[in-house]
Amino acid sequence: MGLNWTDPIPLAAVDPSMPTSNCVYRLWNQSAPPLEYLGQNSNLESRLYRHRCQRDGPLQVSYATLSAHDAQHTREEIETELIGAHWLATDTSPADQF
Repeated sequence: MGLNWTDPIPLAAVDPSMPTSNCVYRLWNQSAPPLEYLGQNSNLESRLYRHRCQRDGPLQVSYATLSAHDAQHTREEIETELIGAHWLATDTSPADQF
C-alpha cells in the first residue's frame, strides 16, 4: 500500500515521543508470528500505552503515519485493507484481531 513503516521497537519502549498524529500500527511477538494485531488511531502513543497495559509478552510494534488521511473512516479503510492483505498472505487473521 506504499506505507512507510518504522523499524520495530519493543512495545515496552513506547514513550511520549511517539506521534500523536493519524497512524496505522501492527503488533507481533517475534517468537510467535504472525501478527497479533493491526490497528489505527489518531493518538498512537495513547493507544499503544493501553495495549502495553492489557498485554503480556515481548511484543514488537511498528507504525506508519497517515498525515494525508485524517478522517477516521479513511484510517479504518486502510486498517481493513491491511487485515485483508495479511489474510491473503497467511490464510489467517492477526491472532487477537477479532
